[in-house]
Amino acid sequence: MYLGHSDPPRKRKASALVSLADGLLWRRGSAGTTFASVTTHLVTGAQGYVGRYLTRELLDRRSDGTVVGVGRSVHSGEALDRYAYEAADILDVPRMRTVLDRYRPERIFHLAAAPRNGSRAEIAQTNVLGTVSLLDAILGLEGYRPRIVIGSSGGVYGALDDDQLPASESAPCVPVDVHGASKLAAEHMARIIGERHGVCVMLARIFNVCGPGQDEQHVCGRLAAQLRPGEGEIRVGNLGATRDFIDVRDVANALAIIGERGACGEAYNVSSGDEMPISGLVDKMVSISGFTGVVPPADSGQRMPSVPRHYGDVTRLRELGFVQRHRIEDSLRDLIAEQRR
Repeated sequence: MYLGHSDPPRKRKASALVSLADGLLWRRGSAGTTFASVTTHLVTGAQGYVGRYLTRELLDRRSDGTVVGVGRSVHSGEALDRYAYEAADILDVPRMRTVLDRYRPERIFHLAAAPRNGSRAEIAQTNVLGTVSLLDAILGLEGYRPRIVIGSSGGVYGALDDDQLPASESAPCVPVDVHGASKLAAEHMARIIGERHGVCVMLARIFNVCGPGQDEQHVCGRLAAQLRPGEGEIRVGNLGATRDFIDVRDVANALAIIGERGACGEAYNVSSGDEMPISGLVDKMVSISGFTGVVPPADSGQRMPSVPRHYGDVTRLRELGFVQRHRIEDSLRDLIAEQRR
């Protein structure tokens, strides 16, 4: 069911109760005011992997909360109570301003992003200009200053020395690829604009996500697709590198907590805080899947990646009350089970 709107916003009547669809009720005040009776969230990139889980998390946290999803494509997900979807390009400032003015969300979670394998131009345009466009849309509405969580990446740190690990939020940021550089540029733009114009901006540096529903663009999803019961051979990269894996459901919980309690201008690592060799990840997935085929040895001659070790310090996030709910074994088991349905 598509809950978006294509018609221009009508003139509002103060305190009029307007039904959007199937019991989705909003209390609207005069232009320039926020909803008085509910907490309204807006999620860009709502149909992406993390966006889908965040939407569900926000709806589950409060029985009176509502969520507005924004994405470029027509809504393709399941129908949810207290959820509306708007098809909009994050780069289209007038369109985004219309959406924001219609709902006046108190909290915005900006997760719209280009894929890592996109072109350099696409990555720069979506990740950097998209963030600026969203902030421009906000600033164009008089008296409207929501809390906004910018979905960034642990990739902003690049390759740190061993004595700088685990990476804290104060660690130097020297990304090694275009995607990480674009995320760092978006952070800087959001922070500067927020400080100058009184917008509460928080930065969520998300590390390696894993869990049910992940596609093959990511390491866990790619391995799960290969690990069918029985024999065969899987293809992996260098197994000696280490990464910090966190369940997508824990990511959603962490983002919600940052939106509720995070300090304006702060960055937060969204990670497990555990360093895991890729070889260990493969071993766990082989054990869970029942795969009996060939797994390349850890020293199979593959070139070591430009970031050999990578894991985050989650002290700051835990100080907000974050507690990890899912072990890596649970994430992998759920991922493999869903792949086989």
